[in-house]
Amino acid sequence: MRKAAILVVLVAGVLSGAASAQAAGPLQTAVYVQSGDIPADDGGANALFRRVKQAGATAVRLTVSWKDIAPAQRPANFRPTDPADAAYSWDSTDRAISLAVANGLTPLVDVLTAPSWAGGKRVNAAALGDFGTAITSRYSGAFEGLPRVRYWMVWNEPNLSLYLAPQMSGKKLVGAVRYRSMVNSFASAAHAVRRDNIVVAGLVAPFTFGKDPGPLKFMKAVLAGRTEFDVWSVHPYTSGGPRHHAFKSTDLSLGDLPRARNVLNAAVRAHRVASNRAVQFWVTEFSWDSKPPDKRGVPLALEAQWVSEALFRAWEAGISMFTWYLLRDAVRGPYQSGLYFRNGKAKPALTAFRFPFVALRRAKSIYVWGRTPGGKAASVAVERKSGRGWKRVTTMRTNAAGIFTGTLRLSLPPSASMRARSAGASSIAFPLRLPRDMFVNPFGS
Repeated sequence: MRKAAILVVLVAGVLSGAASAQAAGPLQTAVYVQSGDIPADDGGANALFRRVKQAGATAVRLTVSWKDIAPAQRPANFRPTDPADAAYSWDSTDRAISLAVANGLTPLVDVLTAPSWAGGKRVNAAALGDFGTAITSRYSGAFEGLPRVRYWMVWNEPNLSLYLAPQMSGKKLVGAVRYRSMVNSFASAAHAVRRDNIVVAGLVAPFTFGKDPGPLKFMKAVLAGRTEFDVWSVHPYTSGGPRHHAFKSTDLSLGDLPRARNVLNAAVRAHRVASNRAVQFWVTEFSWDSKPPDKRGVPLALEAQWVSEALFRAWEAGISMFTWYLLRDAVRGPYQSGLYFRNGKAKPALTAFRFPFVALRRAKSIYVWGRTPGGKAASVAVERKSGRGWKRVTTMRTNAAGIFTGTLRLSLPPSASMRARSAGASSIAFPLRLPRDMFVNPFGS
């Protein structure tokens, strides 16, 4: 192999044409932990949250069922805005949030599932606002010593009749109109409790299912009217790799993130988004099943490469929070998308999620991008494969959010691979020949 020649290095924070100006911001990562996956014993629960932290995540998405906290039947003397009302049952929510915070994680709390007296799937927006006052007051940082929660998500995949119904009335998207009312009611309550609360809207499912609207169609309908929120989020599952586009124009996979960003930007420019801060764009759920254990999943090495590139493509599209589903493979069923196997052994995808790194060949250069574990500022060594070992190409300094990016005038064969190292941690070896695309079932077999 001929010796590589480095002509020019543009160091961390200097963007090449590969990334847009809006992508220069930070990228945080989170893991989605469902309430049923939190062990009943504190030892097991603490171990779970420690593993989330060890995966390089700074945040954890937690779901909160309104109907499980609220009384099954509304009492005559019920005070729905009062977090201390005796009819509320907060124990499991208090525990999950407290354990997450104790383990150094920022809780991203997702409120969903209305009690029957608040409309069930036909959610009563005013009732949701009352609950919003109660829950954001309870976790305001000034109530009975409970932790502060700043990030609040409104519902899950509201473009699906599974969670919000009806979606359609004739040709009218009544689900989108109802959802806008829900978001406005909750956001008004949350911002009244604390102006610095962050309300996350969207959380849209990626595809058109039956007569339910696709995410882009639903998003446009919601944002056609004034909507109060601080973050719009999406679930851009894909039936292929990280550059893969959805088959339908109204659907949304990873390769379509710029389209969703454009819709959001247009609504902000038209002053239809009410927020007292710069509106962010998040991914609050994403994954691929791995093979093994899913026989129709993505082979382990390829999945790791895809995970690294997915984080880069998301950052490039302006995503500032990327949430992985799940921490550990499900006991049964299609969700074999954990960063760990069910037996607790780490998958290669864990390394890629913790320390994402890509090396992308250009005409006469190689563009590199990465994020250190936990998004911490550090010095990073970029290396190329050399025989059975590795040879340092350059050393780069990250920005304050742990992001490093630059262009190397470097001559390497197409079969070469590169990696990054920082503070004793290494990324996966990323091939200069981009990982192949292949059809996969986005939700497992």
